[in-house]
Amino acid sequence: MPDRSAEPHALARQSGITAVVALLAVASGFLLDLAWWHRLGVGAGSDAIALSLRLPLALAAIAVALGAQVLVPTFTAWRVELAGDREPGAVAGLMLWFAGAGLAGAGTLALLAGPAMRLLSPDWSPDTLDAAARLTRILAIYLPALAAAEVLRSWLISRLVIGFPAAMSLVLNLVGIPIILLGPARIETVAWAYAAGALAQVAVMAALAHHHGWRAHWPRPRDPAVRHTLGLLRRPTLAAGLNPAMRVLEGIVVSFLPVGSATVVHYGNRIASALGGTVVFRSVMVALIPRLGNALANGDEAAAARLLRHGIRLVALLAVPMTVLGVVLFPAVTPLVFGDRPGTAAVLPAVLAVYALSFAGSGLQRALLAPFFAARRMAEPLRNTAYGVVANAGLLLTLYPLASTWAHPVLAVPIAYAAAQYVNVGHAWWLARRQPGLGRLGLAAALAGSLLCGLAGALAAWLVHRIGAADASGALRPVMATIAGLGASAATGLATWRRGLDRD
Repeated sequence: MPDRSAEPHALARQSGITAVVALLAVASGFLLDLAWWHRLGVGAGSDAIALSLRLPLALAAIAVALGAQVLVPTFTAWRVELAGDREPGAVAGLMLWFAGAGLAGAGTLALLAGPAMRLLSPDWSPDTLDAAARLTRILAIYLPALAAAEVLRSWLISRLVIGFPAAMSLVLNLVGIPIILLGPARIETVAWAYAAGALAQVAVMAALAHHHGWRAHWPRPRDPAVRHTLGLLRRPTLAAGLNPAMRVLEGIVVSFLPVGSATVVHYGNRIASALGGTVVFRSVMVALIPRLGNALANGDEAAAARLLRHGIRLVALLAVPMTVLGVVLFPAVTPLVFGDRPGTAAVLPAVLAVYALSFAGSGLQRALLAPFFAARRMAEPLRNTAYGVVANAGLLLTLYPLASTWAHPVLAVPIAYAAAQYVNVGHAWWLARRQPGLGRLGLAAALAGSLLCGLAGALAAWLVHRIGAADASGALRPVMATIAGLGASAATGLATWRRGLDRD
């Protein structure tokens, strides 16, 4: 019988290791973005890069979501359900389907790049749109490579080999950064850097999977297990596609705002999804969902309920302090990272601070929906996503005409995005409460403890920034405030986590 006391420690330990590795990947991603930000500057060229990345990154996000939500629990179940060489053949069959879908998406993207760019940003100049279309055709290479790599990563995660797969984007970034820095100072260099990095991802994931027992096998795309999984993919694909569709609507709205607004929103989205989605929340989910799946597959509802409570508590202790610290620290830290460039010095810190308000909602939504993904029940998450997107679109279209009188109209985008996250949380909480066997979720206690951690960190950061010693560059106080805030939140969070385990 498994040791109950080991469950939360194993979950927290594996989530922590994954978060550290993912943080390295995110940091390298920031370096990749900063490389072309500082080398090419902010203006029509950077807007063309941001526009060209929108569709490839949106489609890539769909593949990553399908991996976490469908492939990981599927591969976990196949270890028990499929005997002999049927499992590797089914895995190869799914990889064939994924890579084929990526190739089809790449071909469509390359063929329709010009009209797509005009649709996404109808108010931009023809030169900028043509440049974005050229970049999009190069970036199409990114899609089939990432699709194949995602299948391999999901296979590894289902084996609880989580640390390095969480840093898959680190490979892309480490390949792309020197290409941008050493290659020609042209916008096309950025696109080729992404394409080369994506191809490297496939090679590295294949080598790592081979090391952990995966072997290339003749694909069985018609295997009943594969066909069943393809059926399961329909709803998550639609759900995952709704969010990129929302980003497209944001892009259309932003195209009517001043030059440089698209670049600001691009960085805001990237940082919000990287810090929240990649480093923290996905790190917990990739450790939680396979464990929930095993418990549910074995019919152990009590273990599943315990795991869910631990997952909710862990996510809350990460997400709520991140929200509070982000609001306090982003305005101080952003100028150190991005500089005081004209047109962005005032608006980018404000945009990032508003995006930080989404962290708590985004994290709690994922934790509350985890049992549905683990059980491969996809209807409920689809409805949850749809409600959030409708709320986001409605808020954005309501705020856009009002924002014309604001000093920074682009703030309408992150405000609508952040508010919509809490629509998702409310619906996900209602779904989880109605799920038989999950029992008490412990959400109120988790929120109370995590809010205390966030306030402790914010107070420490504010005090250091307010009364700390200044230096000539102005960098010392924000850096020390960040360290103090993170340290205070971490210490309070660790104590709160241990108290929660004692109560259990």
